[in-house]
Amino acid sequence: MFVSNLMGANSTSSVSNTNDFHSFLGWLLTCAAACVIQNQAVEEENPPASNRAGDKVYPMEKYVEVQIFPKVTKSFEDITAAQAILERLVEEGASFNTADYYKARNYLKEAEALFQEAIKNAKKLLGPLPDYTSEDFLKWRIEMLEKNRILAKSQEFDALKSELTEDAFLRKLMSEQDISLLLESHFQSQQEGKRKLTNIKVRIVLDKLQESLSNAKELQKKAFFKQQGEA
Repeated sequence: MFVSNLMGANSTSSVSNTNDFHSFLGWLLTCAAACVIQNQAVEEENPPASNRAGDKVYPMEKYVEVQIFPKVTKSFEDITAAQAILERLVEEGASFNTADYYKARNYLKEAEALFQEAIKNAKKLLGPLPDYTSEDFLKWRIEMLEKNRILAKSQEFDALKSELTEDAFLRKLMSEQDISLLLESHFQSQQEGKRKLTNIKVRIVLDKLQESLSNAKELQKKAFFKQQGEA
């Protein structure tokens, strides 16, 4: 999936009520308003200078102003709302309500936009930094990512499976079985090349969101064809 390339960045160089997340950015991710995770604002910090003397400071402060998981959360909520409407519309014998169809379509448009923003923000937050980035700055970024529980901690499969299946944020978005299947699918590939296993949490979230969005779009197609048949 295309999010696999996103999660290939070196971390050191590289659907529920959002109020429940005041306690994953405080991916990518995507993955952070002021680096919020689970809708928790991160305390403002002053990152060290990141590049050569005389150059413009690399804008890490821009990274911590973007969001991954709050956008993911809202996207999942929109998908869930759209699916509930579309499932009613495609029921056999149910009359087609055009207003409801367009309402569901708008939910999916917003969900798609939020998904793309989460991807973009994950690239910013987890992607590679310039070669001249200082060691202090790299250390600061890792500490920030760890503090806000963006990175996975475990390296062994069983320990990582336990960590992720018990993660409160992930469990709000998918089942324990979904987490296990996605982990098993990506565990090896996430350690290849420049990819880092620590980024797998973001990859799992974005892959699940992409899957859910695709399923909802298929349901929208069924509703559309039903509408055309009744026109």
